[in-house]
Amino acid sequence: GRVRARLLLPLILAAAPAAAYDAAAGKRLYSQHCAMCHTPAPMLTPRDPRLNLAGGAKTTSPFFGARFTRNLTPDPETGLGAWSLPEILRAVRSGVARDGRHIHWLDMPWDRFSNFDEADLTAIGVYLKSIPPVKHRVPPPGPGAPGDPPALSVYFGDSGKLIQ
Repeated sequence: GRVRARLLLPLILAAAPAAAYDAAAGKRLYSQHCAMCHTPAPMLTPRDPRLNLAGGAKTTSPFFGARFTRNLTPDPETGLGAWSLPEILRAVRSGVARDGRHIHWLDMPWDRFSNFDEADLTAIGVYLKSIPPVKHRVPPPGPGAPGDPPALSVYFGDSGKLIQ
């Protein structure tokens, strides 16, 4: 008992700072690679801090219609709360959703992230699991609206409202 505990304690203590480092590194990486699309930033009103990584930014294309960035918070209903860390990493790296379907590159530019270092991807996943969940329903992909521009565009102006 005591000998085993003495042998395991250094391993347990060594693992704790690594987890903290992963979340801190993940926050830095998220702010460089994820925040712009997954945190709605209205143009005419102040940003709602409750929507950090809650998704909802609209992308339109005459070929693919309207698409909305997903909620990356760990909310079990509207975000990644039911996803495991390996499922999140697979989606980021390979564009495969939790249910096995292919994620469209406009929804997640996984080809851009496929060459990320494994430690960096894990850090992002650990950070996403560590943030507060936000219940925020994001519309499914659909046809574009009549006023959408005729070229690929990203909207941030009308997506800054919390939708439960």
